[in-house]
Amino acid sequence: MSQSEFDNKEKYSKSLFSDHDSVQTLARIKQQGAAERRRRLRFFLKYFLLPCILILVLIAFALRKPIRQRFWPPVHPMTHTELSESEQKNEMGKKQKRYGNPEAKLRIYLRFMEEQFAPEGILELAHSAIESKPSEIFLIVDFRPKLASEKEEYQILINDQETLSIGNKTINFQENLKEKDFILALEYMHAQHYGKVQKPLKLKLSEGLLEKRRKAEEAALPTVVSGKGAVHSKTSDKAIILPDFKADTTVISPR
Repeated sequence: MSQSEFDNKEKYSKSLFSDHDSVQTLARIKQQGAAERRRRLRFFLKYFLLPCILILVLIAFALRKPIRQRFWPPVHPMTHTELSESEQKNEMGKKQKRYGNPEAKLRIYLRFMEEQFAPEGILELAHSAIESKPSEIFLIVDFRPKLASEKEEYQILINDQETLSIGNKTINFQENLKEKDFILALEYMHAQHYGKVQKPLKLKLSEGLLEKRRKAEEAALPTVVSGKGAVHSKTSDKAIILPDFKADTTVISPR
């Protein structure tokens, strides 16, 4: 092969595989590869990642309560049975209603299950005593259920005593709850601690309460008793007394 033919072939090969063409081809391959990666990324985000995230969110929402209880267990308040009796008294003591002077010599304590079932007359007399002698009497009113160590459904204490001896009379508020005994006990204990004063403690039921009771008695249905029973019992003005009947016990023989 002559030198001229060899030069022509070399020029032809250089024209076919020039450096410029190689650079362009490599750039196109890189662009195609980048485009393919972007396409695969969009495909993955669209068909795999978003559904997976949605599924995880739904699972977390469905399990939110068990997970929360695992890491943040609920704190349940202690019940009365779980508390000691001293703790129960301290807790209930915060709800007591207090009136008068805590440093007074005469102290009254009233405990009833509920206010609506408490004796209206006793409550009125106790508040009346506070209004009469606010600096000399201290009243605690406690509406709550009884504790395990307490036997009585209600409790009335005057200077921590439920039984008082006044002369020949013994007053026990647990055995017999009478308003006149409550008045006598308060007036007696006040005189014992404060002596003879210019204005002694004098208590009585209000006219409003007495009028309320009178109307209730008038509206009450009459009681029905037999004539023999009326002799041995105190019948009210509205009592209906029936005559005594004697049953006929004659036996009729069959024919």
